[in-house]
Amino acid sequence: MTKAKIFYWACLAFLVAVATGILFPIPVMLAGIFCLTGALLVALFWAKRNMFLLVGFMLVASGLGLWRVFWWQQENFSAVAVFNDQQEIVLRGWVETEKTKTTGSHQFVFRAEEIFVDSQQALVRGKVLLILPPLVDWQAGDLLEVRGQLKTPEQQAEEGFFSYRRHLAKDGLYSLMVFPQTEKLGWVNKKPITFTLYKFKNAFLNRLNAILPQPQLGFLTGLLLGQKTDLAAELKNNFARTGTSHLVALSGFNITIITQAVAALFLFLGVARRRIFWLCLLVVSGFVLMVGAGSSVVRAAIMGLLFLLAKKENRLPNAKNAILLAGVLMLWFKPGDLLFDVGFQLSFLATLGLVYLTPILAARLLRLPEFLGFKEALIATLSAQIFVLPLLLFYFQKVSLVSPLVNILILPVIPLTMLFGFLAGACAFVWVLLGQLWGWGAWLFLTYELGIINFAAKISWATANIQLPVWLVFPPYYFLLALFIWWWRKRRHQKFVAERNRVLAALE
Repeated sequence: MTKAKIFYWACLAFLVAVATGILFPIPVMLAGIFCLTGALLVALFWAKRNMFLLVGFMLVASGLGLWRVFWWQQENFSAVAVFNDQQEIVLRGWVETEKTKTTGSHQFVFRAEEIFVDSQQALVRGKVLLILPPLVDWQAGDLLEVRGQLKTPEQQAEEGFFSYRRHLAKDGLYSLMVFPQTEKLGWVNKKPITFTLYKFKNAFLNRLNAILPQPQLGFLTGLLLGQKTDLAAELKNNFARTGTSHLVALSGFNITIITQAVAALFLFLGVARRRIFWLCLLVVSGFVLMVGAGSSVVRAAIMGLLFLLAKKENRLPNAKNAILLAGVLMLWFKPGDLLFDVGFQLSFLATLGLVYLTPILAARLLRLPEFLGFKEALIATLSAQIFVLPLLLFYFQKVSLVSPLVNILILPVIPLTMLFGFLAGACAFVWVLLGQLWGWGAWLFLTYELGIINFAAKISWATANIQLPVWLVFPPYYFLLALFIWWWRKRRHQKFVAERNRVLAALE
Protein backbone atom coordinates (compact mmCIF):
# COMPACT_ATOMS: atom_id res chain seq x y z
CA MET A 1 0.00 0.00 0.00
CA THR A 2 1.72 3.18 -1.21
CA LYS A 3 1.61 6.51 0.62
CA ALA A 4 -0.08 8.11 -2.39
CA LYS A 5 -2.96 5.61 -2.27
CA ILE A 6 -3.41 6.01 1.47
CA PHE A 7 -3.49 9.79 1.06
CA TYR A 8 -5.97 9.54 -1.83
CA TRP A 9 -8.46 7.37 0.09
CA ALA A 10 -8.08 9.45 3.26
CA CYS A 11 -8.99 12.61 1.33
CA LEU A 12 -12.01 10.86 -0.18
CA ALA A 13 -13.07 9.73 3.30
CA PHE A 14 -12.87 13.33 4.51
CA LEU A 15 -15.08 14.53 1.63
CA VAL A 16 -17.67 11.79 2.24
CA ALA A 17 -17.70 12.60 5.97
CA VAL A 18 -18.25 16.30 5.29
CA ALA A 19 -21.18 15.55 2.97
CA THR A 20 -22.65 13.08 5.46
CA GLY A 21 -22.27 15.48 8.38
CA ILE A 22 -24.08 18.23 6.48
CA LEU A 23 -26.96 16.02 5.33
CA PHE A 24 -27.57 14.07 8.56
CA PRO A 25 -27.56 15.04 12.27
CA ILE A 26 -24.55 13.01 13.40
CA PRO A 27 -23.41 13.44 17.03
CA VAL A 28 -19.94 14.92 17.47
CA MET A 29 -19.08 12.00 19.78
CA LEU A 30 -18.95 9.76 16.70
CA ALA A 31 -16.18 11.95 15.28
CA GLY A 32 -14.12 11.34 18.41
CA ILE A 33 -14.72 7.58 18.23
CA PHE A 34 -13.60 7.53 14.58
CA CYS A 35 -10.44 9.50 15.34
CA LEU A 36 -9.44 7.37 18.34
CA THR A 37 -10.14 4.06 16.59
CA GLY A 38 -8.30 5.21 13.48
CA ALA A 39 -5.31 6.46 15.47
CA LEU A 40 -5.12 3.08 17.25
CA LEU A 41 -5.11 1.18 13.94
CA VAL A 42 -2.44 3.49 12.52
CA ALA A 43 -0.23 2.95 15.58
CA LEU A 44 -0.65 -0.85 15.47
CA PHE A 45 -0.13 -1.36 11.74
CA TRP A 46 2.23 1.51 10.85
CA ALA A 47 5.09 -0.78 9.86
CA LYS A 48 2.99 -3.30 7.92
CA ARG A 49 1.36 -0.95 5.38
CA ASN A 50 -1.67 -3.22 4.96
CA MET A 51 -5.41 -2.67 4.65
CA PHE A 52 -5.81 -2.00 8.38
CA LEU A 53 -3.46 0.98 8.10
CA LEU A 54 -5.57 2.36 5.23
CA VAL A 55 -8.76 1.90 7.27
CA GLY A 56 -7.09 3.67 10.19
CA PHE A 57 -6.22 6.75 8.14
CA MET A 58 -9.68 6.80 6.58
CA LEU A 59 -11.31 6.69 10.03
CA VAL A 60 -9.13 9.56 11.25
CA ALA A 61 -9.98 11.61 8.14
CA SER A 62 -13.69 10.82 8.54
CA GLY A 63 -13.61 11.85 12.20
CA LEU A 64 -11.91 15.14 11.32
CA GLY A 65 -14.49 15.77 8.59
CA LEU A 66 -17.43 15.19 10.95
CA TRP A 67 -15.82 17.32 13.67
CA ARG A 68 -15.20 20.19 11.25
CA VAL A 69 -18.81 20.14 10.05
CA PHE A 70 -20.03 20.23 13.65
CA TRP A 71 -17.95 23.32 14.49
CA TRP A 72 -18.85 24.96 11.20
CA GLN A 73 -22.51 24.60 12.11
CA GLN A 74 -21.78 26.10 15.54
CA GLU A 75 -19.87 29.01 13.98
CA ASN A 76 -22.74 29.69 11.58
CA PHE A 77 -25.43 29.49 14.25
CA SER A 78 -27.60 32.58 14.03
CA ALA A 79 -29.50 33.68 17.14
CA VAL A 80 -31.15 36.32 14.96
CA ALA A 81 -33.02 33.63 13.01
CA VAL A 82 -35.12 32.88 16.10
CA PHE A 83 -37.03 36.10 15.35
CA ASN A 84 -37.81 35.21 11.71
CA ASP A 85 -41.37 35.82 10.48
CA GLN A 86 -42.46 37.58 13.68
CA GLN A 87 -42.94 41.19 14.74
CA GLU A 88 -40.87 44.19 13.63
CA ILE A 89 -37.50 44.48 15.40
CA VAL A 90 -34.47 46.78 15.47
CA LEU A 91 -30.93 45.53 14.86
CA ARG A 92 -27.59 47.29 15.25
CA GLY A 93 -24.43 46.04 13.59
CA TRP A 94 -22.17 46.60 10.61
CA VAL A 95 -22.09 45.89 6.88
CA GLU A 96 -19.77 42.93 6.27
CA THR A 97 -19.60 42.82 2.46
CA GLU A 98 -19.81 45.17 -0.47
CA LYS A 99 -23.14 45.56 -2.23
CA THR A 100 -24.48 43.08 -4.76
CA LYS A 101 -26.62 44.59 -7.48
CA THR A 102 -29.84 42.80 -8.44
CA THR A 103 -32.85 43.85 -10.51
CA GLY A 104 -34.45 46.72 -8.61
CA SER A 105 -32.38 46.36 -5.42
CA HIS A 106 -28.99 46.19 -3.72
CA GLN A 107 -28.06 43.39 -1.34
CA PHE A 108 -25.71 43.59 1.66
CA VAL A 109 -24.58 41.08 4.27
CA PHE A 110 -25.20 42.67 7.67
CA ARG A 111 -23.66 41.29 10.88
CA ALA A 112 -25.96 41.99 13.83
CA GLU A 113 -24.52 42.67 17.30
CA GLU A 114 -27.50 44.15 19.19
CA ILE A 115 -31.25 43.53 19.01
CA PHE A 116 -34.18 45.57 20.32
CA VAL A 117 -37.51 43.76 20.76
CA ASP A 118 -40.43 45.33 22.62
CA SER A 119 -38.14 48.04 24.06
CA GLN A 120 -35.76 45.39 25.45
CA GLN A 121 -32.11 45.34 24.37
CA ALA A 122 -29.85 42.28 24.15
CA LEU A 123 -26.57 41.25 22.55
CA VAL A 124 -27.05 38.94 19.61
CA ARG A 125 -25.00 37.07 17.03
CA GLY A 126 -25.98 36.39 13.46
CA LYS A 127 -25.95 37.60 9.87
CA VAL A 128 -28.83 39.04 7.87
CA LEU A 129 -29.16 39.62 4.13
CA LEU A 130 -30.40 43.19 3.66
CA ILE A 131 -32.34 43.85 0.45
CA LEU A 132 -32.46 47.61 -0.05
CA PRO A 133 -33.62 50.04 -2.77
CA PRO A 134 -30.98 50.93 -5.40
CA LEU A 135 -30.68 54.49 -4.08
CA VAL A 136 -29.53 53.21 -0.67
CA ASP A 137 -25.78 52.75 -1.10
CA TRP A 138 -23.99 51.64 2.06
CA GLN A 139 -20.34 50.60 2.16
CA ALA A 140 -18.55 47.69 3.84
CA GLY A 141 -17.82 48.67 7.43
CA ASP A 142 -20.76 51.05 7.88
CA LEU A 143 -22.41 50.88 11.31
CA LEU A 144 -26.17 50.69 10.82
CA GLU A 145 -29.40 50.62 12.76
CA VAL A 146 -31.93 48.54 10.85
CA ARG A 147 -35.68 48.42 11.52
CA GLY A 148 -37.92 45.83 9.87
CA GLN A 149 -39.23 42.27 9.88
CA LEU A 150 -36.90 39.28 9.56
CA LYS A 151 -37.98 36.71 6.97
CA THR A 152 -36.90 33.16 6.22
CA PRO A 153 -35.43 32.78 2.68
CA GLU A 154 -37.56 30.89 0.19
CA GLN A 155 -36.68 27.25 -0.37
CA GLN A 156 -36.74 27.36 -4.18
CA ALA A 157 -36.02 30.58 -6.05
CA GLU A 158 -34.86 29.35 -9.44
CA GLU A 159 -35.43 26.52 -11.85
CA GLY A 160 -33.90 23.11 -11.31
CA PHE A 161 -32.41 21.86 -8.06
CA PHE A 162 -30.80 25.13 -7.02
CA SER A 163 -32.03 26.01 -3.52
CA TYR A 164 -31.82 29.68 -2.58
CA ARG A 165 -32.18 28.85 1.11
CA ARG A 166 -29.29 26.36 1.10
CA HIS A 167 -27.20 28.73 -0.99
CA LEU A 168 -27.52 31.42 1.69
CA ALA A 169 -27.15 28.95 4.58
CA LYS A 170 -23.66 27.90 3.52
CA ASP A 171 -22.54 31.45 4.39
CA GLY A 172 -24.44 31.53 7.67
CA LEU A 173 -27.36 33.53 6.27
CA TYR A 174 -30.69 32.28 7.65
CA SER A 175 -32.60 35.59 7.68
CA LEU A 176 -33.30 38.45 5.33
CA MET A 177 -34.95 41.87 5.52
CA VAL A 178 -36.69 43.36 2.50
CA PHE A 179 -36.53 47.16 2.21
CA PRO A 180 -36.09 47.88 5.96
CA GLN A 181 -35.49 51.34 7.39
CA THR A 182 -31.75 51.95 7.78
CA GLU A 183 -29.73 54.65 9.50
CA LYS A 184 -25.97 55.06 9.49
CA LEU A 185 -24.37 55.39 12.93
CA GLY A 186 -20.70 55.44 11.94
CA TRP A 187 -18.00 53.27 10.40
CA VAL A 188 -15.75 50.50 11.78
CA ASN A 189 -12.76 48.80 10.19
CA LYS A 190 -13.60 45.27 11.28
CA LYS A 191 -11.82 43.63 8.32
CA PRO A 192 -8.98 45.95 7.24
CA ILE A 193 -7.44 43.61 4.64
CA THR A 194 -10.78 42.65 3.09
CA PHE A 195 -12.03 46.23 3.00
CA THR A 196 -8.79 47.36 1.31
CA LEU A 197 -9.15 44.65 -1.32
CA TYR A 198 -12.74 45.77 -1.93
CA LYS A 199 -11.35 49.23 -2.74
CA PHE A 200 -8.92 47.70 -5.26
CA LYS A 201 -11.73 45.76 -6.90
CA ASN A 202 -14.01 48.78 -7.13
CA ALA A 203 -11.18 50.89 -8.55
CA PHE A 204 -10.55 48.17 -11.16
CA LEU A 205 -14.26 48.08 -12.09
CA ASN A 206 -14.42 51.88 -12.30
CA ARG A 207 -11.59 51.90 -14.82
CA LEU A 208 -13.24 49.21 -16.91
CA ASN A 209 -16.48 51.20 -16.74
CA ALA A 210 -14.65 54.21 -18.22
CA ILE A 211 -13.32 52.09 -21.09
CA LEU A 212 -16.11 49.70 -22.17
CA PRO A 213 -19.84 50.18 -22.89
CA GLN A 214 -22.68 47.79 -22.07
CA PRO A 215 -23.33 44.93 -22.71
CA GLN A 216 -19.63 44.25 -23.31
CA LEU A 217 -18.74 45.57 -19.85
CA GLY A 218 -21.24 43.31 -18.10
CA PHE A 219 -20.00 40.26 -20.00
CA LEU A 220 -16.35 41.06 -19.19
CA THR A 221 -17.02 41.51 -15.47
CA GLY A 222 -18.77 38.14 -15.56
CA LEU A 223 -15.76 36.52 -17.23
CA LEU A 224 -13.20 38.06 -14.89
CA LEU A 225 -15.11 38.20 -11.60
CA GLY A 226 -18.05 35.84 -11.97
CA GLN A 227 -20.22 38.92 -11.42
CA LYS A 228 -23.62 38.75 -13.12
CA THR A 229 -25.16 41.90 -11.65
CA ASP A 230 -24.44 44.05 -14.72
CA LEU A 231 -25.97 41.54 -17.15
CA ALA A 232 -29.40 42.31 -18.57
CA ALA A 233 -32.13 39.71 -17.96
CA GLU A 234 -32.38 39.03 -21.69
CA LEU A 235 -28.64 38.38 -21.96
CA LYS A 236 -28.75 35.99 -18.97
CA ASN A 237 -31.53 34.10 -20.71
CA ASN A 238 -29.47 33.95 -23.90
CA PHE A 239 -26.54 32.49 -21.94
CA ALA A 240 -28.85 29.80 -20.55
CA ARG A 241 -30.32 28.99 -23.97
CA THR A 242 -26.89 28.62 -25.58
CA GLY A 243 -25.21 26.69 -22.77
CA THR A 244 -22.68 29.45 -22.07
CA SER A 245 -23.69 30.39 -18.51
CA HIS A 246 -20.51 28.72 -17.28
CA LEU A 247 -18.52 31.60 -18.77
CA VAL A 248 -19.78 34.01 -16.09
CA ALA A 249 -19.37 31.59 -13.16
CA LEU A 250 -15.83 32.22 -11.94
CA SER A 251 -14.06 28.88 -11.47
CA GLY A 252 -10.68 27.22 -11.77
CA PHE A 253 -11.52 26.82 -15.43
CA ASN A 254 -11.60 30.60 -15.96
CA ILE A 255 -8.27 31.09 -14.20
CA THR A 256 -6.74 28.19 -16.10
CA ILE A 257 -7.63 29.54 -19.51
CA ILE A 258 -6.31 32.98 -18.66
CA THR A 259 -3.03 31.45 -17.47
CA GLN A 260 -2.92 29.37 -20.64
CA ALA A 261 -3.30 32.54 -22.69
CA VAL A 262 -0.62 34.36 -20.67
CA ALA A 263 1.74 31.38 -21.02
CA ALA A 264 1.14 31.26 -24.78
CA LEU A 265 1.82 35.01 -25.04
CA PHE A 266 5.10 34.66 -23.14
CA LEU A 267 6.10 31.78 -25.42
CA PHE A 268 5.24 33.89 -28.45
CA LEU A 269 7.48 36.66 -27.05
CA GLY A 270 10.38 34.22 -26.66
CA VAL A 271 10.37 33.77 -22.86
CA ALA A 272 12.06 30.58 -21.67
CA ARG A 273 9.62 27.84 -20.65
CA ARG A 274 11.21 27.37 -17.22
CA ARG A 275 10.34 30.98 -16.33
CA ILE A 276 6.80 31.02 -17.65
CA PHE A 277 5.19 29.37 -14.61
CA TRP A 278 6.60 31.98 -12.23
CA LEU A 279 5.55 34.82 -14.51
CA CYS A 280 2.04 33.34 -14.69
CA LEU A 281 2.04 33.04 -10.89
CA LEU A 282 2.80 36.77 -10.64
CA VAL A 283 0.07 37.62 -13.17
CA VAL A 284 -2.55 35.48 -11.40
CA SER A 285 -1.57 36.89 -7.99
CA GLY A 286 -1.95 40.40 -9.37
CA PHE A 287 -5.29 39.44 -10.89
CA VAL A 288 -6.56 38.04 -7.57
CA LEU A 289 -5.56 41.19 -5.68
CA MET A 290 -6.88 43.48 -8.39
CA VAL A 291 -10.37 41.96 -8.37
CA GLY A 292 -10.75 41.87 -4.59
CA ALA A 293 -9.43 38.44 -3.53
CA GLY A 294 -12.91 37.10 -2.77
CA SER A 295 -13.21 33.47 -1.70
CA SER A 296 -14.42 32.36 -5.14
CA VAL A 297 -11.52 34.14 -6.85
CA VAL A 298 -8.90 32.68 -4.50
CA ARG A 299 -10.43 29.21 -4.88
CA ALA A 300 -10.38 29.51 -8.66
CA ALA A 301 -6.77 30.73 -8.61
CA ILE A 302 -5.65 27.75 -6.49
CA MET A 303 -7.30 25.28 -8.85
CA GLY A 304 -5.96 26.99 -11.95
CA LEU A 305 -2.40 27.22 -10.64
CA LEU A 306 -2.46 23.58 -9.53
CA PHE A 307 -3.18 22.57 -13.11
CA LEU A 308 -0.40 24.82 -14.42
CA LEU A 309 2.09 23.48 -11.83
CA ALA A 310 1.23 19.87 -12.69
CA LYS A 311 1.78 20.66 -16.34
CA LYS A 312 5.10 22.40 -15.63
CA GLU A 313 6.40 19.39 -13.67
CA ASN A 314 5.07 16.93 -16.29
CA ARG A 315 2.90 15.39 -13.56
CA LEU A 316 -0.47 16.01 -15.18
CA PRO A 317 -1.71 12.40 -15.00
CA ASN A 318 -0.72 12.15 -11.30
CA ALA A 319 -2.15 15.45 -10.07
CA LYS A 320 -5.30 13.99 -8.49
CA ASN A 321 -3.82 13.99 -4.98
CA ALA A 322 -2.86 17.66 -5.24
CA ILE A 323 -6.39 18.52 -6.39
CA LEU A 324 -7.92 16.50 -3.57
CA LEU A 325 -5.64 18.20 -1.05
CA ALA A 326 -6.67 21.62 -2.36
CA GLY A 327 -10.32 20.61 -2.09
CA VAL A 328 -9.87 19.33 1.47
CA LEU A 329 -8.09 22.52 2.57
CA MET A 330 -10.79 24.76 1.06
CA LEU A 331 -13.57 22.69 2.61
CA TRP A 332 -11.85 22.84 5.98
CA PHE A 333 -12.55 26.57 6.00
CA LYS A 334 -15.99 26.40 4.33
CA PRO A 335 -17.44 22.86 4.53
CA GLY A 336 -20.82 23.96 3.18
CA ASP A 337 -19.31 24.66 -0.23
CA LEU A 338 -19.16 20.93 -0.97
CA LEU A 339 -22.92 20.56 -1.38
CA PHE A 340 -24.26 24.10 -1.66
CA ASP A 341 -21.73 26.13 -3.69
CA VAL A 342 -22.07 25.60 -7.44
CA GLY A 343 -18.86 27.58 -8.01
CA PHE A 344 -16.79 25.20 -5.88
CA GLN A 345 -18.29 22.17 -7.61
CA LEU A 346 -17.61 23.65 -11.04
CA SER A 347 -14.01 24.49 -10.08
CA PHE A 348 -13.35 21.03 -8.70
CA LEU A 349 -14.86 19.11 -11.61
CA ALA A 350 -13.42 21.43 -14.26
CA THR A 351 -9.92 20.99 -12.82
CA LEU A 352 -10.34 17.21 -12.80
CA GLY A 353 -11.40 17.43 -16.43
CA LEU A 354 -8.32 19.46 -17.29
CA VAL A 355 -6.07 16.90 -15.59
CA TYR A 356 -7.58 13.73 -16.99
CA LEU A 357 -8.96 14.70 -20.40
CA THR A 358 -6.36 17.21 -21.63
CA PRO A 359 -3.78 14.51 -22.53
CA ILE A 360 -6.43 12.46 -24.34
CA LEU A 361 -7.77 15.35 -26.42
CA ALA A 362 -4.26 16.66 -27.11
CA ALA A 363 -3.36 13.28 -28.66
CA ARG A 364 -6.45 13.46 -30.89
CA LEU A 365 -6.10 17.10 -31.98
CA LEU A 366 -2.49 17.18 -33.09
CA ARG A 367 -3.24 19.03 -36.34
CA LEU A 368 -4.83 22.09 -34.75
CA PRO A 369 -2.81 25.34 -35.07
CA GLU A 370 -0.71 26.41 -32.07
CA PHE A 371 -0.94 30.16 -32.82
CA LEU A 372 -1.40 32.25 -29.63
CA GLY A 373 -2.46 29.20 -27.64
CA PHE A 374 -5.53 28.41 -29.79
CA LYS A 375 -5.01 24.66 -29.53
CA GLU A 376 -4.36 24.63 -25.78
CA ALA A 377 -7.34 26.89 -25.10
CA LEU A 378 -9.73 24.71 -27.13
CA ILE A 379 -8.48 21.50 -25.49
CA ALA A 380 -8.78 23.02 -22.01
CA THR A 381 -12.31 24.29 -22.60
CA LEU A 382 -13.55 21.00 -24.06
CA SER A 383 -11.97 18.99 -21.22
CA ALA A 384 -13.62 21.15 -18.58
CA GLN A 385 -16.99 21.17 -20.34
CA ILE A 386 -17.17 17.39 -20.61
CA PHE A 387 -16.63 17.03 -16.86
CA VAL A 388 -19.12 19.70 -15.71
CA LEU A 389 -21.96 18.88 -18.13
CA PRO A 390 -23.92 16.59 -15.74
CA LEU A 391 -23.62 19.16 -12.95
CA LEU A 392 -25.11 21.90 -15.14
CA LEU A 393 -27.88 19.53 -16.24
CA PHE A 394 -28.58 18.54 -12.62
CA TYR A 395 -28.94 22.10 -11.36
CA PHE A 396 -30.79 23.70 -14.25
CA GLN A 397 -32.55 20.71 -15.89
CA LYS A 398 -31.95 22.14 -19.33
CA VAL A 399 -29.73 21.12 -22.17
CA SER A 400 -28.78 23.49 -24.95
CA LEU A 401 -28.90 21.84 -28.36
CA VAL A 402 -26.78 24.62 -29.87
CA SER A 403 -24.22 24.61 -27.03
CA PRO A 404 -21.55 22.44 -28.74
CA LEU A 405 -21.43 24.65 -31.84
CA VAL A 406 -21.62 27.94 -29.91
CA ASN A 407 -18.86 26.88 -27.51
CA ILE A 408 -16.60 25.75 -30.34
CA LEU A 409 -17.04 29.14 -32.01
CA ILE A 410 -16.38 31.32 -28.97
CA LEU A 411 -14.31 29.35 -26.45
CA PRO A 412 -11.01 29.55 -28.35
CA VAL A 413 -11.07 33.37 -28.12
CA ILE A 414 -12.24 33.58 -24.48
CA PRO A 415 -8.65 33.45 -23.12
CA LEU A 416 -7.65 36.43 -25.27
CA THR A 417 -10.83 38.25 -24.23
CA MET A 418 -10.02 37.78 -20.55
CA LEU A 419 -6.39 38.70 -21.07
CA PHE A 420 -7.17 41.88 -23.03
CA GLY A 421 -9.90 42.83 -20.54
CA PHE A 422 -7.66 42.34 -17.52
CA LEU A 423 -4.81 44.30 -19.13
CA ALA A 424 -7.25 47.07 -20.03
CA GLY A 425 -8.28 47.54 -16.41
CA ALA A 426 -4.75 47.11 -15.03
CA CYS A 427 -3.08 49.47 -17.53
CA ALA A 428 -5.75 52.11 -16.91
CA PHE A 429 -4.29 52.51 -13.41
CA VAL A 430 -1.12 53.81 -15.10
CA TRP A 431 -2.64 55.66 -18.07
CA VAL A 432 -6.28 55.58 -19.23
CA LEU A 433 -5.32 55.81 -22.91
CA LEU A 434 -3.12 52.72 -22.54
CA GLY A 435 -6.06 50.89 -20.98
CA GLN A 436 -8.27 51.96 -23.88
CA LEU A 437 -5.83 50.44 -26.37
CA TRP A 438 -6.24 47.04 -24.73
CA GLY A 439 -9.95 47.77 -24.25
CA TRP A 440 -10.51 48.09 -28.00
CA GLY A 441 -9.17 44.56 -28.49
CA ALA A 442 -11.36 43.27 -25.67
CA TRP A 443 -14.39 45.06 -27.16
CA LEU A 444 -13.86 43.34 -30.53
CA PHE A 445 -13.70 39.89 -28.96
CA LEU A 446 -16.65 40.57 -26.64
CA THR A 447 -18.78 41.89 -29.52
CA TYR A 448 -18.01 38.80 -31.59
CA GLU A 449 -18.88 36.44 -28.72
CA LEU A 450 -22.09 38.25 -27.81
CA GLY A 451 -23.11 38.30 -31.46
CA ILE A 452 -22.78 34.50 -31.70
CA ILE A 453 -24.63 33.96 -28.40
CA ASN A 454 -27.50 36.33 -29.22
CA PHE A 455 -27.94 34.89 -32.71
CA ALA A 456 -27.98 31.28 -31.52
CA ALA A 457 -30.38 32.10 -28.67
CA LYS A 458 -33.01 33.23 -31.19
CA ILE A 459 -33.27 29.72 -32.67
CA SER A 460 -36.58 28.26 -31.50
CA TRP A 461 -35.19 24.78 -30.76
CA ALA A 462 -32.05 26.08 -29.00
CA THR A 463 -32.90 24.41 -25.66
CA ALA A 464 -34.75 21.36 -24.42
CA ASN A 465 -36.03 20.78 -20.89
CA ILE A 466 -34.77 17.53 -19.39
CA GLN A 467 -35.96 16.49 -15.95
CA LEU A 468 -34.03 13.42 -14.85
CA PRO A 469 -33.43 12.06 -11.33
CA VAL A 470 -29.90 12.50 -10.05
CA TRP A 471 -29.24 8.75 -9.94
CA LEU A 472 -29.98 8.56 -13.67
CA VAL A 473 -27.54 11.36 -14.57
CA PHE A 474 -24.46 11.23 -12.36
CA PRO A 475 -23.52 7.54 -11.83
CA PRO A 476 -23.79 6.32 -15.46
CA TYR A 477 -22.10 9.40 -16.95
CA TYR A 478 -19.13 9.51 -14.61
CA PHE A 479 -18.78 5.71 -14.56
CA LEU A 480 -18.49 5.61 -18.36
CA LEU A 481 -16.16 8.63 -18.32
CA ALA A 482 -13.91 7.01 -15.70
CA LEU A 483 -13.97 3.73 -17.65
CA PHE A 484 -12.92 5.49 -20.83
CA ILE A 485 -10.06 7.34 -19.08
CA TRP A 486 -8.88 4.10 -17.46
CA TRP A 487 -8.99 2.29 -20.83
CA TRP A 488 -7.06 5.07 -22.60
CA ARG A 489 -4.35 5.25 -19.92
CA LYS A 490 -3.97 1.45 -19.87
CA ARG A 491 -3.72 1.37 -23.64
CA ARG A 492 -1.10 4.15 -23.60
CA HIS A 493 0.89 2.26 -20.96
CA GLN A 494 0.77 -0.92 -23.04
CA LYS A 495 2.08 0.99 -26.06
CA PHE A 496 4.87 2.45 -23.94
CA VAL A 497 5.87 -0.99 -22.63
CA ALA A 498 5.78 -2.49 -26.14
CA GLU A 499 7.93 0.36 -27.50
CA ARG A 500 10.40 0.02 -24.63
CA ASN A 501 10.70 -3.73 -25.19
CA ARG A 502 11.22 -3.16 -28.91
CA VAL A 503 14.04 -0.70 -28.25
CA LEU A 504 15.67 -3.05 -25.72
CA ALA A 505 15.41 -5.96 -28.16
CA ALA A 506 17.02 -3.85 -30.90
CA LEU A 507 19.90 -2.91 -28.59
CA GLU A 508 20.56 -6.56 -27.80
